[in-house]
Amino acid sequence: MAERRLPDIATLRQLLDSGKTYAEAGELYGVSGQAVWSFMDRHNATKEQAWMSDLIPWRLTRRHRGLGLGNRFRTLLSVARGGEVSDVEWRRLKDWFEKLNASNAVVAYHPDAPANEASKAGGWYYVPRGPGDEWIIRLPKGAELPRLAKKLAPYGFDPPRHLDA
Repeated sequence: MAERRLPDIATLRQLLDSGKTYAEAGELYGVSGQAVWSFMDRHNATKEQAWMSDLIPWRLTRRHRGLGLGNRFRTLLSVARGGEVSDVEWRRLKDWFEKLNASNAVVAYHPDAPANEASKAGGWYYVPRGPGDEWIIRLPKGAELPRLAKKLAPYGFDPPRHLDA
């Protein structure tokens, strides 16, 4: 039975608030993401889930999700949800923003992009900041800034440590 394998609600909420998906939390305990959601729902502990698509306009391949820049965006996702981030992740995020600002660059993504300075595995890459760039990402033609990116964009290259969800 899945419920016996799952930890307490507070532990699961902490995992989800740190940016883990229901599926990723389930993997840690040998159950499906649906089992985690159902458990949380039975205990009235579900809340609106923020997804990467609420922050960035690209559909990432599995290969590129856990790489350096994918992790920076996961940290931003946690900040935008009102979650806490570790001091180490916060420093990595600040260093990355400072690098983007100093080089006047923004982030772009294409699943077939070759290895480059932004990512040894490719996918992610940097482009010079242009007049149409509203934040740290280069939007694909016709795309709008996703809702959580709009929440973070006013901070420019100085991301907040915490936002109210």
